[in-house]
Amino acid sequence: MPTVNLTLGQAWTKIADAASSGFVAQSPAVGHIEYATTATDAAPPAGLVGLQLPAQAVVGRGLVGPGHVWARCLPPM
Repeated sequence: MPTVNLTLGQAWTKIADAASSGFVAQSPAVGHIEYATTATDAAPPAGLVGLQLPAQAVVGRGLVGPGHVWARCLPPM
């Protein structure tokens, strides 16, 4: 499986296709990353509240489930 390094901002960024059997996401950054899945290949609405986890948390398909996987950085709390 190829490794892809993405830079996340405050807009939703797709990190895995629905057809991807698995993925792993993690960031060395301090703060939180928000995750969401969609059935279609369209970003979630900007106002959606997704799964919010510490940036250092290891996240994979088992945690977020099926679908296209999206992530974004949350503003500092």
